[in-house]
Amino acid sequence: MRTIKKVLRYMKRYIPLLILSILLAAVTVALTLYFPILTGDALDLIIDKGKGIEVNTGSLYKGFSYPHPHQTVLKMYRELGGEIITIGSDAHVPQYVGYGFEQAEALLKQCGFRYYTLFEKGKPQQIAF
Repeated sequence: MRTIKKVLRYMKRYIPLLILSILLAAVTVALTLYFPILTGDALDLIIDKGKGIEVNTGSLYKGFSYPHPHQTVLKMYRELGGEIITIGSDAHVPQYVGYGFEQAEALLKQCGFRYYTLFEKGKPQQIAF
């Protein structure tokens, strides 16, 4: 009994950290479950307004292994009926203009896209892969 009291007394000072840990874990679980819903709602809104999204390859020359958004979001966009998709490299210097476009094209094909979109004078032009 004395040992249990010592343990409980010792743990008492860590109760705020324990509570914080539990709260953070709960928030993490909630966001993990809610994120796909929020993403789907946002993509539905984009599609309903006749807008599109961009695959940005700038992350590739910054050390990431994939363009943004992630393949999961691109597949979701396509499954929801999204068709308007552009490719950008986020280049701020000439050597990165068009960087990673081949990888972006392969990724888009993998996600079910047959073309990408260019805008000429504000009008979308579908370019087949």
